[in-house]
Amino acid sequence: MSKEAAELRKHAPSVIIGAYDISLQDKAIAAFPTVDRCSEVDSPQLGVLSEAFPAHIDQRTGEEIQDMAVVWMQGHLIAVSMFCGAREKMNEWQSKSLCSQIINEHPTLTLMEFILFCSRLRSAKYGKFYGSIDPAEILGSLDLFLKDKRQDIARHMEEVERQRREKEWEESRKNAITYEEFLRRKESGEYPTLSKLEQAEKQSPPVEKKLHI
Repeated sequence: MSKEAAELRKHAPSVIIGAYDISLQDKAIAAFPTVDRCSEVDSPQLGVLSEAFPAHIDQRTGEEIQDMAVVWMQGHLIAVSMFCGAREKMNEWQSKSLCSQIINEHPTLTLMEFILFCSRLRSAKYGKFYGSIDPAEILGSLDLFLKDKRQDIARHMEEVERQRREKEWEESRKNAITYEEFLRRKESGEYPTLSKLEQAEKQSPPVEKKLHI
């Protein structure tokens, strides 16, 4: 088990589910206008949650315990389906298989990112659901969401780089000196290498210019 999964196991599943409940879908778009902003919340990754609380058989009761990440995702997708008023719902097998596939293909997707994805589905950002919500539509919408994520991250990195260059330019302007101050410092001997080069140039014999006819 990874270190991240072991740390997550210190918390009761009910605490994690409570911290990332369905009500966050109502607020996610306003709180995170771009996908990269989700990183402001240190939420677990789906793959880590699945590793920390995997599907297993309870040795005491013999009861089958489902993968917690799958159960959590199913709850959020059901909320989307209910919000959109879809007449035809995914059956249990479709829903479970869809969630497992998303975890396997995108284990680094965080819980907060998945909540934002569900919130965007409700807002029809990736198209409307006509009568039903099926796994193929969800996966297609997720591809668009991940494309947005890559673009948002690239845009953020460009902005950080632009701000860094502007800061360097401002610092260089603060440290810049006037031409008069440069001359004064040179005369006072603050630039000995430059003075030596100028002196050597003065002492160099003039180059004869030959006229070629």
